[in-house]
Amino acid sequence: MELGRDFYKKSTIFLLVLWLITIGILAKFFIEGFIRPSTDNRQEVLLQPTERDLVLGEMRTLLQSLNGILIGLSENDFEMIETSARAAGMTMAADVNPALMGKLPIAFKNMGIGVHKEFDKLADLVKENKDTQLVIKRIGEITQSCVACHAVYRLSLEK
Repeated sequence: MELGRDFYKKSTIFLLVLWLITIGILAKFFIEGFIRPSTDNRQEVLLQPTERDLVLGEMRTLLQSLNGILIGLSENDFEMIETSARAAGMTMAADVNPALMGKLPIAFKNMGIGVHKEFDKLADLVKENKDTQLVIKRIGEITQSCVACHAVYRLSLEK
């Protein structure tokens, strides 16, 4: 009986250590993502072609929303501004593939989620306050995040 109990205890410890190592490796990739230095001093985020297309498509949608907001500002159409801002909000980020999220560095994820939240805040602001100068100020703050992200990261294909 003593031999079986000793084997069980050692096996449990071994499996626990193996589990902790696995969790540590997964956490490391979740935080760092799949990146490498690029030739232009940014970090290359390494993605499969379909993943890259998805991220670039999301960025285009953000740009389309900004365009709708600017057109709405030029026409003093606050409903258009709100609708355009809401289209780039958190609902847009709801269906992101977990495998893709694991490849993105934590700072990239934080900037992206922050931008979506800011678009929702902008939509809420416009609903309550029809101040064009405040909308322009918020757009400037949102696009600062875009500029910062593009200054640090570039999307590349895994090889």
